Amino acid sequence: MSSQQHNASLLDLEPDTIIELYELDLGEEQGIYRFHPGKNNLKDILLRDDFGVLHTYYSLPIEATDFDIKGDGTLPRPKLIMANPQGLLSDAIKRRGDLIGNTIVRKRIFLKFLDHENFPNDLNPFAIPDPEARFDDDIFKVNRKTQENKFYIEFELASPLELEDINVPARVMLADYCPWQYRGQGCLYGKRTDFNNQFLNFPNGTFKNPQSFFANENESESLNGPNLGIPIADENNKLFVDPKGYNLNLTWQSDYVSSAVSVTADGIVEKLNIVTNSANNKSIVEVTTAYTSGATTINVIAKVDIVDGKVITFNNGATFTLNNSGDVTGSDSAQDIVGVLNGDISENTQGTVAQTIALSNAVDVALSSGDIITFNDNVYFTLDEAALSSAESLSGILTESIPSGSSGQGIQPVAIDALTDDIKKSRYIVFSSGATLQLTTSASIGDTTLYGILSGDLADDEVGATKYLPGDTIRIVSQIINLSKFGISNQDDVTVNKPDLFFVCIKEVTPDKDPRYEREYWVADQCAKNLNACKCRYLAYGAYKNGLPFGGFPATQRYDF
Repeated sequence: MSSQQHNASLLDLEPDTIIELYELDLGEEQGIYRFHPGKNNLKDILLRDDFGVLHTYYSLPIEATDFDIKGDGTLPRPKLIMANPQGLLSDAIKRRGDLIGNTIVRKRIFLKFLDHENFPNDLNPFAIPDPEARFDDDIFKVNRKTQENKFYIEFELASPLELEDINVPARVMLADYCPWQYRGQGCLYGKRTDFNNQFLNFPNGTFKNPQSFFANENESESLNGPNLGIPIADENNKLFVDPKGYNLNLTWQSDYVSSAVSVTADGIVEKLNIVTNSANNKSIVEVTTAYTSGATTINVIAKVDIVDGKVITFNNGATFTLNNSGDVTGSDSAQDIVGVLNGDISENTQGTVAQTIALSNAVDVALSSGDIITFNDNVYFTLDEAALSSAESLSGILTESIPSGSSGQGIQPVAIDALTDDIKKSRYIVFSSGATLQLTTSASIGDTTLYGILSGDLADDEVGATKYLPGDTIRIVSQIINLSKFGISNQDDVTVNKPDLFFVCIKEVTPDKDPRYEREYWVADQCAKNLNACKCRYLAYGAYKNGLPFGGFPATQRYDF
């Protein structure tokens, strides 16, 4: 861009050399390639951009003509001849549509205004460097390829103002179709500050928001997870957790690992059994009328005993903290309970609350808050309080009613031969007998004890390996690497990040089955690109205070008024 120093140099009695630099824009994924038709002191040219970033312009024989601007108003059609050593350029452009439509920028600057790095001893002896003291950039589009041979390739350039079939604005709007990239720019699913307003009830009764779902991604941070948007549906809006969809309990398994880790049991291991000594009702509370936030007394039907101080969490995210100065006895009849309501609730809204279940045998190992005990018929009990190894009762939330004598399984230690690789928590190990062990604690190389939920007894030296089971959710990081930048000290534009890919396992599979290609075992978290897809993510499983991001849903539809 022109500056006062540049304008003064145009009238200088000692004319300076004009350096021409070229930039070829190949788009977001492949970045910008920079060339210079020569060398400066046997070095490539370095020039800072408007943000102060130093870029390298690599040597490539280029001949440019017909950049002159005519007085009759016609726009120039420059010719650009580029060297084609050993057909290298021919090979590069044949996969890119002969570069037609790509942007080429010509930058011109006086030699004396180049940065210090372009001169011996990194010192400009002619003037104070000023990369902004240059001619206005010439911006053109590649119009066509006019010649190609083993020595050079010639392109004809054209002004962006005279390209045919270009509509302004260029963005196309279609009825009931979203042009944004899912989880990317415009869509922003999973990248907003209010995404913890999303909540999902899984078929096993567990309640998850993004922070708790991605919790094992980085346990040391207050806000966990690489992306706060929980996978919701496939490209046909078939929901992952809905009974009418895939009906899965999603488990976050972090980044996809393609290799299996082998595990060998060290001694006989019996499955931990937890047996109840009485019948227990489902941990459900239902209000009989609507209430606004701040209410101190609500009328409910609670079939379970509730200990004073416990919190009822309703399906819409509202909570009620009991403060009865006494426990509540479960009953089929409606009764008033005292406490504090945080959030509005409508009539017949249901919620969950922790209850205490008595055991016929003391637990063998200590349990932590959040641990899940699985009973028959896929009934789950999630602890809301830790329990000692000698505990004879447990406090938590029960997804369905269970009879007396119900047997459940929980976390236990499993002795193994020393591990040969790390295994993250939540991963499943499937043994030769069919028994599975889901880790509740991450394990490292050399560990001889695993902690998790075991589904069956293990024999001594029984071998197992990590697998993915239905509901396991993984991420594949999308990063496009610019191979032309390898080995170069200036790593600008070496990579381009795109939205990460998320996949949900729908059938037991070994890790070597790549989710991107093995559709029998994996389903991609995809957007159907219609308004129902937005409703799945922004309405059905959340109450986002900011609504859809600006510009979405960016489609058109004919309306009759």
